[in-house]
Amino acid sequence: MKHRAKPNLLMEAIAYLGNRANVYKIADMESRLKDRNVSDLTEFHEQFKVLKGLIHAMDRDIRLPQKTLERYFKDLPGFPFNSIGGYSLGFLLLYPVEEPFYENLEKFLEYKANLSQEEVCKNLLLALDFKDEIQEGMKEYQTVFLSKVLSMEIASDTKLQILDLQARYKDHLMEVSNVLRPVLGFLMEHRAKLESMAETFLSRLDDEENVEYVQEIMGLSDGDKDHIKIIPFVLGADTNLLVDHVNSKINAYVYAGVLRDLLKKLMYSRILTTDNVYDCVKLLGDRTRFDILLFLKQKDAYSSDLVEELKLARTTIHHHMTKLIDADLVAPIVDGNKVMYRLNREKMSELLNKQREFLLGD
Repeated sequence: MKHRAKPNLLMEAIAYLGNRANVYKIADMESRLKDRNVSDLTEFHEQFKVLKGLIHAMDRDIRLPQKTLERYFKDLPGFPFNSIGGYSLGFLLLYPVEEPFYENLEKFLEYKANLSQEEVCKNLLLALDFKDEIQEGMKEYQTVFLSKVLSMEIASDTKLQILDLQARYKDHLMEVSNVLRPVLGFLMEHRAKLESMAETFLSRLDDEENVEYVQEIMGLSDGDKDHIKIIPFVLGADTNLLVDHVNSKINAYVYAGVLRDLLKKLMYSRILTTDNVYDCVKLLGDRTRFDILLFLKQKDAYSSDLVEELKLARTTIHHHMTKLIDADLVAPIVDGNKVMYRLNREKMSELLNKQREFLLGD
């Protein structure tokens, strides 16, 4: 299993800008745990305190133009909420964050500025999760990009913003660099703190006996461990998998939140209470989510499978999948350069048993 020993500072900077633009406070992690009735937060506080201090310093010391920040790193209307701005203009513009330039912003910007329009459109299709539209040897990416954006079930204004991102690509790249530069500069000065926060996570990756642990936490299929690169993600500490499609040697880069395993353990490794069961039952009261689980009962599925089966927009599917994954009823599995969804049968069985126990006393 391949992994990078240090965080990708450029991706860390993008994550921070997304957090800040979407007003996602790091303290929200603690609130989420309390909402799930997790009472003992000692272990969380021990691992969390350095990250909390770093973000507090960044908020205090880094001055950013608010309008530019929100314009480029706040999630676009019509897309699911993403704490790191994964559906913001800035994220779409910079995706994928190429490995060779992850600490040299000027080289990265130069590389991006020299992309052809076809390459720009290809990257935007990937960022918008139209992976199935990308075929080897394909040349008409602009035509496909225009068609797919216009067919999306989002507001017309949002479509225009995405189309303008492609049309005035270099102008937007220059504006984004003005907010990206001071954040990346701060992180380079404080890289030792980020690296220290990744040490525990990396030590688990280095332990061959913990391969099963890594595959479970990262959601990796059995055949993928030799074809991906796992990168510790500090400022996206609680983030689900982020997959970058870069080259043929590595199918995917997986940005792995360094607190994700701890959060998962605290949230789900406990006896279900009546409140937990009620929340899950309420979640399944939505017909779309219920239909998704019925489909996943038959087989694992990609987003494209669910879009085709349920006749819904990708953004709608992603919105529901986020909720089901957060409830641990569905597991995301990295399969090559895609993410596949699998019903968590063990958790579903536990939920149904508890529901029967609470309601019937069996």
